[in-house]
Amino acid sequence: MIKDEYPLLIFPYAPVAKPRQTQRDRWGTNKRKSVERYHEFRDKFRVTMNLQGFYVDPDLGIRLKLYMPMPTKSWSKKKKGYMEKMPHKQRPDIDNLEKGILDALYEDDSKVWNLWTSKYWTNSEGSFTIQNFDE
Repeated sequence: MIKDEYPLLIFPYAPVAKPRQTQRDRWGTNKRKSVERYHEFRDKFRVTMNLQGFYVDPDLGIRLKLYMPMPTKSWSKKKKGYMEKMPHKQRPDIDNLEKGILDALYEDDSKVWNLWTSKYWTNSEGSFTIQNFDE
């Protein structure tokens, strides 16, 4: 159960899925765009967490709500209005988004034992929230 005593942390930018990295991505100077985009997200996320003094306890459950941006040109205003806050059921996969956030949040994310994640459409630039909860 989510209690009011656990703060709701809101991040006003879209989450980025963690890509599979190749040797070239790890050691080379010519990294793929997906890897560079993830590293930018990870660094921005860590800076936000440190500046705000946020802490997410891995010993409690963690609730993630991911708001994914809609296509800007290919969808009509009517479709965008209909799809606002509807479940997002396409790529990027929810597990890769979870990995991206948890790897940025913790050095060792194996301590996370209870994770509840939902993914929705939004007509904004995208965002995500994190909140601890008791089981």
